[in-house]
Amino acid sequence: MTALAKNSDYWAKRAVENENNSRTTAQAGKDEIEKIFLTTRIRLQKEIEYWWYRFAKNNGLTVAEAKKLMTKKELDELNWDVEEYIRKGIEAAITQVPYVEKQLENASAKFHISRLNALKIQVLSICNELFTDTNKTVKECMKKVYEETYYKTAYNIQTGIGVYSNFSKIDENLLEKIISKPWADDGSNFSERIWGKYRPQLVNRIHKDLIDCVSRGRNPNEYSEALAKDFKVSLKQTGDLMLSEYNYFNEQATQDCLNELDVEEYEILGTLDGVTCATCGGLDGKHYPLKDVVIGVNSPPFHPRCRCTTIPYFDDEFTENEERAYRGEDGKTHYTKAKTYEEWKREFVKEKGQDAWNLYEKGAKYRNSDNEQYQNYKDILGKNAPESLEEFQKIKYTNSEEWDKIKSKVQEELPKMDFDRMKLFIGTLSNRQTRLWYKYHDENIPNIIDKTKSLEEQAREACELRNTYRTQARDLMKDQEERKRLDSEHPNISFEELVEYKKLKYGLKGDAIYKDIIRSSQTTNKKYDKKAGLEE
Repeated sequence: MTALAKNSDYWAKRAVENENNSRTTAQAGKDEIEKIFLTTRIRLQKEIEYWWYRFAKNNGLTVAEAKKLMTKKELDELNWDVEEYIRKGIEAAITQVPYVEKQLENASAKFHISRLNALKIQVLSICNELFTDTNKTVKECMKKVYEETYYKTAYNIQTGIGVYSNFSKIDENLLEKIISKPWADDGSNFSERIWGKYRPQLVNRIHKDLIDCVSRGRNPNEYSEALAKDFKVSLKQTGDLMLSEYNYFNEQATQDCLNELDVEEYEILGTLDGVTCATCGGLDGKHYPLKDVVIGVNSPPFHPRCRCTTIPYFDDEFTENEERAYRGEDGKTHYTKAKTYEEWKREFVKEKGQDAWNLYEKGAKYRNSDNEQYQNYKDILGKNAPESLEEFQKIKYTNSEEWDKIKSKVQEELPKMDFDRMKLFIGTLSNRQTRLWYKYHDENIPNIIDKTKSLEEQAREACELRNTYRTQARDLMKDQEERKRLDSEHPNISFEELVEYKKLKYGLKGDAIYKDIIRSSQTTNKKYDKKAGLEE
């Protein structure tokens, strides 16, 4: 056997290349799934918007007025759980996606379908398309991961030992079985794990938010944020599973190839960075007979999002000056002569100290979320933001005084931001922060309404802006229980309803009504200002 074959540095570098290629393929698949989710969300939103406006138009009403026509029966039917929802769809023979319109006609002939039932069936049909397209994308992605890893591993092994021979080509039928084979502890394959559990969860969340939108007569545009949250949760669940899957198929292809080429032992190769867990770090460098492989015990993946891989193991005699790659504090690739994760960690601490390791470990673990926060803070603070992500993390984790100053600056600027720049803050702000944002924008209403319009048109614009800011502020609230109470006790009211209120309560007439609407649009409720901690 050649020195190259016995040099573990060669195998480690080839394994890292394979894993990186597989991750790139998996990421491309994940990006495609994100597009599918986005397209589906837009379709759902448009369908619901169209339904609401059509319902209102057919009855010669505003959306707010249309709400009042909803019969108790229709609202009760809208509250079906997903099992009832799916059962009705099956009874109506409308479970096949491509024929939705015809199926709705058939269903109507079989039994009465209310406006809301028809909408729910349409929503379910669109979701079915999402499930089908996602499953197909994942399957094709995993096939590609397996094939690429299998052939690349074979090439690397034969190059390493300097002997080239024929090896079995992947059989398509066998590949299909490999991809569909259950491997997780629960005995399920990918499709069963994600759609068996998450499909009803997603449909139920969409269904619940739809009920909320319809029963409260909320503008369909307000539904989009709730829909975005529903899809964000489901997309994350899909992404997490996909990243576990790609690791499994990358390793399965490696092991199948090692077996095909009569390699008897394999070695576990962990990732050298601050994110590596104790389990993976402890297994790094250990080797086992290929015949004894047990996924999750002595072969990766050991946990969701596991980044370990395996390499051929030989009785290594040629290890002088070997190096392994690791990710440094700057996020870039560096090299070390350490043989295992534990050895590398000890050298790191010895050279830079335990505090530096703690910072490095936190920085690596939260690098993605910290970078998202950092970019957002840069958008808010501009030149006053830290110069780099590394500097941002250093302040955040080691300098509490400076970190408090940065957060204070953000809080000062936050109320001035337009809602479009607040997407990352949705569902995160305290009641006080929310109230500050709402108060700032309400008080600015007289400055942005069109003064060239009639007084009535200015008043209408002020009313609409007030309603928009009220809804947006409640979307920003972390305390969604309080938000539900506010929605119930202080809902948005239409311009026409506000005019009637001014007439009845204050006896106002004509332009006096419109002037008072403009005045009150910029005045927040002092009771709630005080409750939120703004005024004594």
